Amino acid sequence: MLMHELIYKHFDQLADCDVKGNDSTVALWTVDNFLPSSVYTQVVEEVEDIPATDWRTYHADTHSRSECTDWRTAPITRTLQQSMCSSQFTNWITSITGHQGLVSDPQSHAAGLTYISEGGHIARHKDFNWNEQLRMNRKVNVILYTTRTWQPQWAGNLNFYNDGQPVLTVEPMPNRLVIWRYDVDLVHGVDTVRSPQHVMRTNLMNWYYQSNGTWEHEPQRTTYA
Repeated sequence: MLMHELIYKHFDQLADCDVKGNDSTVALWTVDNFLPSSVYTQVVEEVEDIPATDWRTYHADTHSRSECTDWRTAPITRTLQQSMCSSQFTNWITSITGHQGLVSDPQSHAAGLTYISEGGHIARHKDFNWNEQLRMNRKVNVILYTTRTWQPQWAGNLNFYNDGQPVLTVEPMPNRLVIWRYDVDLVHGVDTVRSPQHVMRTNLMNWYYQSNGTWEHEPQRTTYA
């Protein structure tokens, strides 16, 4: 079976995934070993082989990360990204989060494939809530970690806070899918990555939205002259 077909088959069987919640105040769920191992290995290899010229790096006091600007050398990863924008996937995360009418963002605004290298971090912050292009409100965040291997001592954890105190920590383990309900006041960040220089903390990120818009004209069925 072709790798693309394996991805399609997997996304047709999402109900079989072992989804785990948590005991914190954060509405967050994880799925370990989300992708079939053969697919995950192919994705990791593609990500590692993306040329350096196809990444744009941002450095600031508050964050340091690189974003992929060209996916042409990673066809399997592109199929994965498209599948994470599919109705099968949005319906599945609706069943988990309870948010109805979710819409994916095919433009991947402030999302997509990214990595943090040794010494990088993302300071505590609150996420943006409005996608100007879609004209929709952000409702669900999804991250798939795509690193070949990861050790606890390398840190780079995703941390959530309440009143300045940590309430939940998620390790960026390979092939771990993380889903959480967006909250305009939810503070979170990534602590400093301590991995070897040749090991990047990579992930595929997608945000999902919901419309509260109204129609321009009274809704009607298709009419024929």
